[in-house]
Amino acid sequence: MLNKIKDDDYGIWYIDTFDNKPAYQGKVVEFNAMVVMSSKLPKNTFIAGRLAMTCCADDIQFCGIPCKYADA
Repeated sequence: MLNKIKDDDYGIWYIDTFDNKPAYQGKVVEFNAMVVMSSKLPKNTFIAGRLAMTCCADDIQFCGIPCKYADA
């Protein structure tokens, strides 16, 4: 089953992945994201995430989830 994360729900979902990690391991989700790829990551692995602001523009940072995909 594919779970779609709405744009407005991304922040809440992202934080919930830390509090309830077992509930999300091995699950397939869909959300709008930027992708970061690096040769330092394991093969077929990338980071999918978004820029997040908690207080003001000075604290904007990339918040992402490690992902595995056979054709990454």
